[in-house]
Amino acid sequence: LPSAVFADLHKHEDNVNHQWRRIRSIDNEKKWPSCMFVPSDFIIIQFRVYTAKRFSLPAVTANSIVYASRSGAKRISIMGENILIDSLKWKFGERLHLFKGSSMLLKEQSFVFSTAKFVIGPHGGALSNILFCAHGTVVIEFPVFPIGDAPYFMMLSKVLGMKYVMLPSLSSRYLGYTVINPRKVDLVLKTMDVFRQA
Repeated sequence: LPSAVFADLHKHEDNVNHQWRRIRSIDNEKKWPSCMFVPSDFIIIQFRVYTAKRFSLPAVTANSIVYASRSGAKRISIMGENILIDSLKWKFGERLHLFKGSSMLLKEQSFVFSTAKFVIGPHGGALSNILFCAHGTVVIEFPVFPIGDAPYFMMLSKVLGMKYVMLPSLSSRYLGYTVINPRKVDLVLKTMDVFRQA
């Protein structure tokens, strides 16, 4: 955050503890040290408000499908990712946006995610952009293994009023990978259908 904005947030110290706070929903904190701290809800919401104003995000109907690719990533790689991408293209056509954020400005990234009805992808930094998604956006994450570690995007979705789904059968370790096959593609599409029909 710019220093002026950060200074303004400190005016609200009576409302929120700006230090990282413990998540107490994890059953064994010693086993899951990476899950113990997340930004406060207040900081998340204030950052969202600030960026929406800063980038003048337009009020548009959230109707696109964003797949956050891990192509080229050093950790949590997806083998057979093209099988899932091709299936999403076949089903959703031009509504699908294949997101590879390294070549985009933050303003461009914020616009892409602000139009998303669904955000799908493996655990990774690209999913941080759900910060820009509309209320009610469906976030489908391929989580980190062990399941329950690093619940950052689950918490972020909850704070911002999004619908979060974790698909454990598509999980991978931080330095590992997950393999996409037709059965897993079918699971992703069926999960989306549940929310499309709701």
